[in-house]
Amino acid sequence: MFCLSADDLRKRIAGFGDGPACFNRELTERGGSAVSFDPIYQFTRGDIERRIEEVRVTVMEQTRLNKDNYVWTRIKNLNELENVRMSAMRRFLNDYDMSKTERRYVYHELPNRLPYEDGHFDIGLSSHFLLIYTSLGYDFHIAAMTEMLRVCRKYGCFR
Repeated sequence: MFCLSADDLRKRIAGFGDGPACFNRELTERGGSAVSFDPIYQFTRGDIERRIEEVRVTVMEQTRLNKDNYVWTRIKNLNELENVRMSAMRRFLNDYDMSKTERRYVYHELPNRLPYEDGHFDIGLSSHFLLIYTSLGYDFHIAAMTEMLRVCRKYGCFR
């Protein structure tokens, strides 16, 4: 998704707005280093699991309504997409409790200052965070990107 090289995957990576995704778990399993930041990490595994189920139907309905805006090559249809998404979220949930003690999932709300020095992370990533919350406004997004860039030497945003 971010076109990270094997060398990139050996660097210190920060993920912003990661939510219930499994990138952190998968990178850690491969010996990499990632810290994920999201407001959702203030909640328990059970709370997050309930929320996933609460919004599942709505998210899939919105995706169905916008399916013509997607490129269906690797994932062939909506059912496959839902299965892939739910599998990734289950992998996250299975990792969540243990890895919180390792500080790999950190509760944080941008654009507040992160508890890291300038340039602490080699790479910062955001899969969609800065693209779907337009209601937060231009100033919010500039401040959030400024803080991400402060703690990361290199930054990538997938849209």
